[in-house]
Amino acid sequence: MITGETDEKEVNLETILNVEKAWDVLFPIDFIECVTKYHGGEPSADGFNVGKRDVLFTTY
Repeated sequence: MITGETDEKEVNLETILNVEKAWDVLFPIDFIECVTKYHGGEPSADGFNVGKRDVLFTTY
């Protein structure tokens, strides 16, 4: 199982809206949901299994 880990504090919608305004961008809703749910965390595992094949993360 892959879980998210982070040392960062929780990201709230106000912070995201401020970044959107500062950068003049609109983030997709699924990105916003992911960032607010997982606090911008990285996967704790370095890979996962797909069928009989192991897949490794090389960068995050």
